[in-house]
Amino acid sequence: MMEDDLIVGDWPNRFAVRLMVRLWWLAEHDFSSLDEYDTKQTKQLYYRLSYLNDDELELLRLKYCRRENHPLEYAVVAEHYQMPFKEFRAWRLAVIEKLESYRFKPNRVQEP
Repeated sequence: MMEDDLIVGDWPNRFAVRLMVRLWWLAEHDFSSLDEYDTKQTKQLYYRLSYLNDDELELLRLKYCRRENHPLEYAVVAEHYQMPFKEFRAWRLAVIEKLESYRFKPNRVQEP
């Protein structure tokens, strides 16, 4: 399977993390600099981020949406959430798993 196939297919955990680290900050601050392939990946990243609730999205944003091309350290993020490291790690992995499987429609907030 080629990386191009992964844009709209299932994402292995490492692929999702790599995209968040490489593209998220850039997409929000310099979208025009993205080439066609990165634009497709970014659109799919945002589509998949829409699967998450606000707390999950904030967790990933804090850890991965960074100007530096590397995630924030686990210990720093765990401390921010005042969680033991193992508990934080399990939560982070569970959130990233939500990004792995492609869905035809993102979760939408139910109207009252």
